[in-house]
Amino acid sequence: MRQVPYGVIGNGRLATHLRYYLSSLCIPVIQWHRHCDTPVAHAMDSVQHIIIAIPDDAIDPFIDQRPDLKAKCLIHCSGCLSSKNSHMAHPLMTFGPTIYHKNQYLKIPFILEKSGPAFSELLPGLPNPHYRIAQQDQALYHALCVLANNGITLLLQHVLKEIEATLSLPHSVIKPILEHTIHNVLTDPRHALTGPWVRHDTNSIAQNLHALKNTPLEPLYQQLLHLYRSHRDEQTSNCLKKASAAKNHHGYLL
Repeated sequence: MRQVPYGVIGNGRLATHLRYYLSSLCIPVIQWHRHCDTPVAHAMDSVQHIIIAIPDDAIDPFIDQRPDLKAKCLIHCSGCLSSKNSHMAHPLMTFGPTIYHKNQYLKIPFILEKSGPAFSELLPGLPNPHYRIAQQDQALYHALCVLANNGITLLLQHVLKEIEATLSLPHSVIKPILEHTIHNVLTDPRHALTGPWVRHDTNSIAQNLHALKNTPLEPLYQQLLHLYRSHRDEQTSNCLKKASAAKNHHGYLL
């Protein structure tokens, strides 16, 4: 029987994107999901590597119920799951309802377990960048991913809703500042912040909070402002410590 490099289990967005990406690389792939008539073990009989793209909580129970699969190289795509049956290869990307261009898939970094197999063993034929993290850091890594993706998305959804519904402006009006904000953060994250927080403009901050009073955005604004101030105070403290240490090193009076 001819060997097929990959099998993809699942029928959601991630499974759909993975199947398309593998096919775009001219890598044969078989997809199976719970609505298929063929048993999964039979469908994956000729497969060498199986990517399990189903909800995190279902991954290990799914494998335990199908012990024949354990002879294969099993890969899960969860960023926070420590699986006893499969290896982690988390694609650091958000997968929407629309298929991406092949070049976008090529840039997706994969995050692997520090003690896991080599990337070429897990996902042969994929040229993507890849990095490793320790198992104890997976929960933090995934939480940061959620904040960077869902956190920002949810905030912007609320902002765009207010711009359109309350201010009667087209949501596209905010596109230039969003594009340049992302550019600035990625180019120089330490100096990307602007506006009243950085200027210490207490009057503008007070007006902002008043305008947001009794809305879901008010406590979020306050928490983000607190986060900024805590970070700023920490940076100031570190600078003072370095300056003090430098003076002491050169024999100056403290």
